Amino acid sequence: MDSTRPLLGRTVELEAIREVVGAERDDRSFRAVRIDGEEGAGKSALLDAALDDALDAGAVMLSTASSPVEERTAWSALALLVDGVHADIIDELATQRRLALDIALGLRAGTTGEIGAAVSGALRDIFRALSRESTLVVGIDDLQWIDPATAGALSAALGTMRSEAVVVIAAGRPVASVALDLNRIVGDKLLRIELPRLSRSEIARLLVNYGVRVTTPLLDDVDELSAGNPSHVHLLADEIVRHEWTPGRLPRSLSVGYRERIDSLSPRSADVLALATVAGDTDAALLRRCFPDVDVEAALIEIERVGLFSGADASAPSARIIAAVDERLGPVERRRISRLVAEHLPSTDERHPVLLAASCTEPDSAVADLVDAAAIRALDRGARQTAGHHFRRAAELTPATDTAARWRRTLAAADAFFAAGALDLAESLSVDAVDAAADPMQVALAGGVRAQVLAARNGVVDAHAFVVDVLDRLDGWPMLQGLLGRARVRLEQIFDLSAARLTAEAQQRKMNDAGLPGLATEFEVAVANCSFVLGQPVDVESVWASARPIVNVADFIGGGWMALEMLVWGCHDDELVHAALDQFEAGATSSGSAQSLAKVYDFRANHLIRRGDWRRAEQLMRDAVDAATLSELTGSMSTSGLAWVLAATGRTDEARSILAAAPSASAADDELLIRVSHLSTAGFVEFCAADWESAADLLADAWAVADKLGLHDLCALPFRVDLIEALLLSGRTLEAAERTTQLQALAAEADRFVGQMQADRATTLLCAAKGDIDGAIAAAERGLVLHRQIDLPIERARLLLALGSALRRAGRRQQSELALREAVATFEHLGATPFLARAREELARLGERRDPHVLTATEEQIASLVAAGRTNAEVAAALFVSLRTVESNLTRIYRKMGVRSRSELAATLRASD
Repeated sequence: MDSTRPLLGRTVELEAIREVVGAERDDRSFRAVRIDGEEGAGKSALLDAALDDALDAGAVMLSTASSPVEERTAWSALALLVDGVHADIIDELATQRRLALDIALGLRAGTTGEIGAAVSGALRDIFRALSRESTLVVGIDDLQWIDPATAGALSAALGTMRSEAVVVIAAGRPVASVALDLNRIVGDKLLRIELPRLSRSEIARLLVNYGVRVTTPLLDDVDELSAGNPSHVHLLADEIVRHEWTPGRLPRSLSVGYRERIDSLSPRSADVLALATVAGDTDAALLRRCFPDVDVEAALIEIERVGLFSGADASAPSARIIAAVDERLGPVERRRISRLVAEHLPSTDERHPVLLAASCTEPDSAVADLVDAAAIRALDRGARQTAGHHFRRAAELTPATDTAARWRRTLAAADAFFAAGALDLAESLSVDAVDAAADPMQVALAGGVRAQVLAARNGVVDAHAFVVDVLDRLDGWPMLQGLLGRARVRLEQIFDLSAARLTAEAQQRKMNDAGLPGLATEFEVAVANCSFVLGQPVDVESVWASARPIVNVADFIGGGWMALEMLVWGCHDDELVHAALDQFEAGATSSGSAQSLAKVYDFRANHLIRRGDWRRAEQLMRDAVDAATLSELTGSMSTSGLAWVLAATGRTDEARSILAAAPSASAADDELLIRVSHLSTAGFVEFCAADWESAADLLADAWAVADKLGLHDLCALPFRVDLIEALLLSGRTLEAAERTTQLQALAAEADRFVGQMQADRATTLLCAAKGDIDGAIAAAERGLVLHRQIDLPIERARLLLALGSALRRAGRRQQSELALREAVATFEHLGATPFLARAREELARLGERRDPHVLTATEEQIASLVAAGRTNAEVAAALFVSLRTVESNLTRIYRKMGVRSRSELAATLRASD
C-alpha cells in the first residue's frame, strides 16, 4: 500500500497514537484511542498505519472490522478478532470459556444463551496472556457497525483490564452512540482524535498526484465539494481526469460520480453489483448460484475497473457503494433481490432468514418460523441483541390469527433486548407483551419481564407497584403468584424491609394453604432473611438446612441465595460455611455463569475478611468485580467490598477512585440497600484516611438510610461502631454517647456475638473518652470474652487497641503494652496500615519514665504542630488521635513550658532552637 497517499495530512495524528502505544510499554496500563471521522475521512488508512507502526515497534496485534450487513450477524467481529490468536492460548482457556468461544464462533452447537459472560471471560484471558510479554494492540475498524454480541463481550473484557499493557485503537464515524463505548470503559485514558479536513495545500498535492493541473478556481470547487474529505478528493480527482472537468463544471453532489459509474456498467454487471450490496458479499460462488448464465468474474472485474470496489481483495462493497446502489434500487427491486439471494444461501447462513424477511411486505407464517428459529440459534450463541431483532421481526411476520405465537415472539424479543442491555428496545415490547397476555400464565411471564425492565429504567418503586398490580390479576392462581411474589419480596428488601417480611409471611401462608411445599419453603427462608437483616434473632444453621434441597444457583431471587447470605454473615462454623460456598461455586462454574460466580466470590471474600485472610479476600473481591463486569451485573456491591479492603490496607486513593466509579455511586434515592452499602464504605474509606469529620458525616448518613430501610443487622455492614469512633475522634462526645446507646439496643435485640462485640468496643471507646477508665477496661474485657469464642481478628485487634490505650491512661503500663503489642502483631499480619500506625503511636506513648518537666515524644509532636499554626483538629488528624487527646496534651505542654497561649508556645520553641 502506498502510505503517502492515504495518510496525507495525518502525520500529527499518527504521532499522537505512537505516544499512546509507546507509553504502554513503560507503565503497562490499559488505554485506548478512538479515531472519529466522517465517511472517507481516512480513518481506516490512519488505523492501518498505526497498527503497522505498533507491529514494527514489537507489539502483538489483534484486529477486527465490521460492515452494515455484519452489524446484524452474531459474533461476526469476534471471528475476525480471534482469528490471529495462537492455538496454544486458546487451549489454555478454562473449559467453559473455550466451549463458549466455540459456540459463539459456530464451531459447536449451542444449547444456552448464557455464553456472553463466558466469551467475555475468554477474551479477558486471551488479552492478559498476549500482553504478558509485550504490548497488545487491539484494532477495530468501523466501530459503529460492530455487532452487539461482540461489542458486549469486548466491553466487559476490556472493563476488567487494570495494569495490563493493552491498547485499543478504534476507528469509526462520530455517531451519537456505539455498542462499544470506549469512553465509558477507559475514561480519561481515552485519546479521542477527530480527523480534521485536509488543508487546501494538501488537496492541491493530492490533485497533482493524479496529474491534474491545479488552478485556484478548480481548487476552490474541489475544496468546497469535498469538504476536505480525502476519499472525496480522490473521487473528484479521478472524475476530473476521466471527464476533463474544468472549474465551474464539477457536479454539485458527490453521488453524481458514483451514479455515473454505476450507470456505465453493463446490465449484467449492474445486477451483480446490486446483488453483492444486498448480500454484503462479493463471494463469486454465491453470485454464480444467483446468476448461472452470467460471467461473474468478468462482471466483478468491470465493477472494479470503474472504481466501485476498493481493491481486488475487497470482500464486501463499501458503505458508500451500498448507499449509491440503494439510491438506484426501488423498494420492489430490493425485495426481489433479497429473495433471490436468500433462495441461494444455505439455510444455515444467518443471512438466509433475514433476507427472506426483508423480501416480505405482509405476514408470512413460513418466513416467521424461519426467522424465529434464527432468533433461537442466536440466543443459543449468546447474541441476545441479534436474537431480539429476529424475534421482533418474527412477531411482525406472524399472522394476526396466531395470537399465541405472536405473543411468545414479542415477549422473547423484550427479554432478549433486556438481557442485552438494550432497554429502550425492551421497553415498548414488554408493554406490548403485557397488554397482549391472554391467560394467567402469559400474564405472569410477561409481568416478570416487564418488572425487570421497569426496575432497570424507572427504579425499584415503579417495578414494585407494577408487580403488586400483576399479582392482583393472578388472584386464584397461587403457584403463579408464588413465583412472581418472590420478585416482590426482593424488590421490597431494597427499600422497605418490614414490608418485605410481611409479604413473605403472607405468601408463605398462601403457599402452605395451596399445598405448594417448595414455594412455601422459599418464603420461609425469605421471612428468616428479612428478620435477620431487620436485626432479630435467627437460627441461620437451621434455615440453611431447610433451604439446601431447594438451592438453584441460577435463581437469584430464590431461597438458596438468601440462606447462603445469612450463613456467611451469621454462622461461625467455618466448615459449614465453606461447604455451602463450595456447593454454590461448583454450580456457578459448571454453568459458566459469571453473574453467579460474582456473587459467590463476593460472599467468600467477605467471609475471609472477617477471618483475617485479607490477601486472598482482596483477590477474590477483584475476581468478583471482574465477574460482575463480565456479566454486566447491575447493582453489584463487590466494588464496595474491594474499596473496604483497599482502605483498610492504607490504599485510600485507589479505594476512593473505585468507589466513585461503582454502580452503587449512582443508586437512586429509593434504592436504600444499595445506598447504605455505598455510604458506609465511603465513610470507612475516609475513616482510614483519618478525615474524622468526613467519615462521621458519611457514616451518619449511612445510619439514617439504614434506619429508613429498617436495616438493623450489625454483621454485614458494621459501620455503626466506626461512626461512634469517628465522632469521638472529632470531639463530638455527646453524639457518640447517643449512638452508643442505640448500638447497645440493636446488639441486645439481635442477640448475636458480632453485634455485642461492636457494642463492647463502642462502650470502651466512649468510657475512655469520658475519663471513665474503669468502665472502658470492663467493657473491653467483656468483649474479649466473646472473642475467645469467635475468631474475628480485625475486630479483636481494634478492641485491644482501645483497651491498651485505656490501660495506659490508668497507669497499668505492663498490661497496656501486652494489649498493644498483640494489636500491632495482628494489624501487621492483616496489612491494616491505618490501624497499625495508631497502635504504634500508642506504644510510643508508653516510652520510658521521664522528668515530669520534660515533654514526652507525643507532647513534642503536638507542640511542634501547634507552633506551626495547626488547629487542634488538624493535629488530631495528623497524629491519628482524638481531639480530646490533643487538648489534654496541650494543657500539660502549657504547664511544663510555663506558657499560656499558642503564640507564647511558638515563641518559646523558636527561642530554644
